[in-house]
Amino acid sequence: MSRLTDFLEAPFWTFLGALFAALAAWITGRRKEKVPTSLRQIETIYTVLNTVLLITEADRVAIFKLHNSGGKIVPGERLYVSKLYEVWSRNIEPWADNWDHVEPSEGYHALLSKIFSSTSVVEVAKDVTKANELRDSFNKDNVKLGAAIPIYSSADAKTAYFLAVDFCSDAAVINATIRDAMRSAASKIRDALKG
Repeated sequence: MSRLTDFLEAPFWTFLGALFAALAAWITGRRKEKVPTSLRQIETIYTVLNTVLLITEADRVAIFKLHNSGGKIVPGERLYVSKLYEVWSRNIEPWADNWDHVEPSEGYHALLSKIFSSTSVVEVAKDVTKANELRDSFNKDNVKLGAAIPIYSSADAKTAYFLAVDFCSDAAVINATIRDAMRSAASKIRDALKG
């Protein structure tokens, strides 16, 4: 028994224990630097999305990302659309989880081009009939009107983000209040995403 006690109290084990404790402290310290910033960014994004939902009386608000799985968004390369964040009311279901790496149809490409060619809010309801995947989702969820605004495109041309707002009401109209709320939200979300 005394040999085991002597072995466990040896300087080597004390050193090894101290080394592991120092490593754990270093890892914990590094996490403390990054995690709170990320959590604040996510909190900001959801706060902004919920504010847009409330102010605009929308039924669903979401942020989408255009990407090429790490490559640049250029002609001749595949383009994907993925939903990143979303909030919704009781009147509608959330976007399906299958909105991850969706390859847009030709009609959806045209709509995305229109969104990113603009610096303002774009109504999307008129263009939905040409964008098969979007049309199917709008029909399933009874969306009468949608609007989108670009958030930003990364400097390295690998990603681009846009804010989308959906309305189920027949009386929905994209008015100044909605346009202002979406412009303000796009700016705040841009800051949070660039963090």
